[in-house]
This record gives sequence, C-alpha cells and structure tokens, in this order.
Amino acid sequence: VIMTAVSHADALVETSPHSPGTHKKLGKRGGRGGGLADLKQFSKAATFVFWGTVTDGDSELRTPLTDGDSALGASRTMPASLTGIPNWYMTQLHAHELRTKFITSGVLALVGDACAQQVGFRLGSKGGIGSAGLDLRRMMAMFVDGCFCTGPLLHYVYEIYERMIPTHDRNRKLLGDQRISSNGRLIATLTHVLIDNFIMVVVYIGLIMVVTGMIEGRGSALLHELMHDLIPAVKVSWRVSILGYAPLQLLSFHFLPMKLRVLAVNILDVVWVTVMSFVTHRNRH
Repeated sequence: VIMTAVSHADALVETSPHSPGTHKKLGKRGGRGGGLADLKQFSKAATFVFWGTVTDGDSELRTPLTDGDSALGASRTMPASLTGIPNWYMTQLHAHELRTKFITSGVLALVGDACAQQVGFRLGSKGGIGSAGLDLRRMMAMFVDGCFCTGPLLHYVYEIYERMIPTHDRNRKLLGDQRISSNGRLIATLTHVLIDNFIMVVVYIGLIMVVTGMIEGRGSALLHELMHDLIPAVKVSWRVSILGYAPLQLLSFHFLPMKLRVLAVNILDVVWVTVMSFVTHRNRH
C-alpha cells in the first residue's frame, strides 16, 4: 500500500469539495510548512489508494477504486482482490455503519484471543492452548465482548471525544466560525489518545473481565478477579501504550476519517487484545 501510494502520489487526483468539477493533485506543496504538508498529502494518498476515502477539511471524499480507474493508475499496480476488499468494506461501512463496526470488533477480538492462547502455549502458561486445542468458549466470550460491548463503546466514546474536543472543522460547533489549525488538531488528537489509553482503558479492561468471566462461568469469582487483577492488567496496558500502541493510535486518529477510527483501533487491538486476554486469563485456569 505504501509503495503504491508513493509511486502514484503525483498522479493521484482528488475532486475538490469547494469547487466541483475542478481537481487538485495530491503532490508536493511549496512554501512555509512544506514538510508537514507533504506528510499530510502522502497520508491522503495512502488512505485513498487503499480505502478509497480521504478527508479534506470539512468533507469526506469517497470514491471507489476500480481496475479501470485511469486517474489513479490503480490497475497498473494493484490486483482486483486488493482493491475489492477495501471497497466492499467501505460500502458496508457506509450502508450499515454500526453493524459493520460491531462485527469487525468482535471478529478481531476473537483473533486476538486465539493469538493470546497461542502465546500462552508457547510460554507454557496456564492460559495457553490445552490438550483439547483452542478454548472455543473463551474465544466466543471475547467475540461477544468485542461485538456487543467494546465495539459499541468505542463508537460512541469516539463521538463524544470529537464533540468535546473537535479534530475536524466540520465538528467545530463549539468553535464558532474558527477553523482548526494544524497544531490545534494535533493537540486535540493527542488528547483523545491520552484519555483513551490511560483513563478509558480501565473501563475497557473491566468490561473484558466481567463479560468474559460471566460467559466462561466464573461469575462467582469476578469480584475477586476485579480486586486483584484489574489494576495489574491496566498497568500492563499502559506499558503496551507507551511502547508503541499510543503513537500508532495517534497517527490513525490524526489522519483517518471518523468512520475508520474504530477499524484502525480494532486492527491495532489485535495486539492489545492478545496481551490483555493473556493477562486476564492466566489466573483463571
């Protein structure tokens, strides 16, 4: 995706929302602040090439990628299978936003737990794969948490973040007619990430422990687990955030449109869920 974006950044054409029918290239920009502008343009190029969507100021541009799209030159470098899956996902996200986000959260949580069981097996932990193979009940518990708890929570929490501390001009109701500067947007995005990784994470981990504990038949031990395992799990999550999760989330929040933030976090969460599932389950067996 990165190589495609680099090779076609100069040829990538975007329809301007301010003057329909005119086009502007996502290429180099001269003048003051060119480095940041180039980074933003490259991000738009990469996002557009892969997802078929890009944000520009107040509007979100969405154009399907096709093999015959001569403006992008996608047919010269990207197989139909690579453009078809993102197009299909964006179509589903546009038509059924909540359902698509929730199912995606559930599936990726399930994948993360399968990875956690594999890690536990490799490390010889009690929370790893047993003689009977993968613990399907545990995987289903993680799917339910992702689909019906974490997924919906992320959607609405991110909307609250955006209303309280806008990162896009189209959400500037509290700012009057002022447009958000680049520095202001970066500070707002950083605030979202810090709240999500170091405050709301307590709620996320608590939900994982409660939901999975109930489904796995450990309701009577939940209070004990919350008292003894919640804070250690939160501290592990903070370490994961500092070591790389938070910077990656900052990039995704800063450059991706609102609709793709939950997906980006879910993809990053495969690693986070792997760690959290391992930590929360290692004392349950």
